[in-house]
This record gives sequence, structure tokens and C-alpha cells, in this order.
Amino acid sequence: MNWKEFWNNQAKENDPKAQVGRLISGNLHPEELMDKIANKIANQIQLKPNDVLLDVCCGNGILTRKLALKCNSVTAIDFSEVLIRNAQRTESSNITWICEDASNFELNQQFDKIVLYFSFQYFESNQQALKVIESLKLHLKPSGILLLGDIPDYDFKWKYYDTFLKRFFAIWSKLKGKNNMGRFWRKSDLVKLCADNNLTFEIQKQETWQPYSWYRFDLVAYSKK
Repeated sequence: MNWKEFWNNQAKENDPKAQVGRLISGNLHPEELMDKIANKIANQIQLKPNDVLLDVCCGNGILTRKLALKCNSVTAIDFSEVLIRNAQRTESSNITWICEDASNFELNQQFDKIVLYFSFQYFESNQQALKVIESLKLHLKPSGILLLGDIPDYDFKWKYYDTFLKRFFAIWSKLKGKNNMGRFWRKSDLVKLCADNNLTFEIQKQETWQPYSWYRFDLVAYSKK
């Protein structure tokens, strides 16, 4: 799947939430839910008013702006030029928008906290995911906190594709390179990637109010001092 092309096309949707796929059963997430998700993220990474935050795969900034209200400043990156342009349409005094690829970027700066939310599924190989985690760790301060959030869980893949037709379509679209769900990750694979990068971590079960909690999980990682 050409994810850059996919998200550049998705970014042409009229509604900002539709641009970044924030919907379920065809319905856009209400603003109250987006606020609740942002609050949850802030709690997971222990976001503080003086923190400098890196938001990776920020999309059009729909969550970035909410997090920016809770910290000193945010650097937000995404590889979609169209989504970054959409993000820049709304002025934000403490956010810097940058078009960069999460698997290969160098900002010459370290951050107190890093978030990569609702996007890890699009790094479909262990090699690509390892590059992403290496890049994130490079930009994380000692004792910093990293959140890989909203990750599809391999253990629930065939509950997600719960009918013969859905399973057939998933396999067919994967073979054709058109599977827009990306990878369902085994927790054990992520554990190894974190361990290989000398990160301590914890797997967190999502709360029931979160829109995709029945088949997704979060991973919070900590840089060793």
C-alpha cells in the first residue's frame, strides 16, 4: 500500500476528522470524544505545562492542537504534504509543522514526550517499525516518555474481520496492496522492538469508552536514564 498517496487523497475530504479517519461506522467522532482522547493521551505521557512535545504522524493536527494547550510547545511531523498544509491553515502559536517521514527524520532536538497515535499500523514490516522506534528514541530525552497509541492487536484480527466476506476482502486487498487497515501487531513483536532499543515499556489495555478499544491497545515506553 502506498500510504503517502492514500493519506494525500484522504486529506482532500472536506471534514477535518474525515481527513484523518476519525470515524466509526461511518460517523465522525464527536468533539467531546476527541477532547477525551487528548486528555487520555496527556495522562498517559504525564504531559506537563513546561514540556516540549513531539507529535509524530500528526495528520492535520486535530489532536495536536488539543495537546498543545497542555504543554509549552509542540513539533508536529507527518509525511503527507496535503495534511501538513491543512494543519497550517489554522494558526497555532506554539506548534511547528514539519513534513517528514517518521521512519527517517532528524530534527537535531530531543523532546520531553513523544506521541505516535493511531498510525503505527501503517509501518507494516519489522524493519520499517524498527527504524521508526530508533528515530523516536533518538529524539527522546533521558527519562522521557513515548506513547505508541491505538495499535490494532493481532489477537483480535479475525474478530475484526468477523465474517467470511470481510476475511476474503481483507486477504484479497492485502494481496492487491490495497488493504487500508495496515498491520495488526503482535504484542510480542513490539516488545522485542522496544527491548532491542533499550526501552522499558508497558502494554496498556484501552478503556471501554475509547472508540476502538475492543481490538486495539497502547504501548507506553520510557527512556532509561
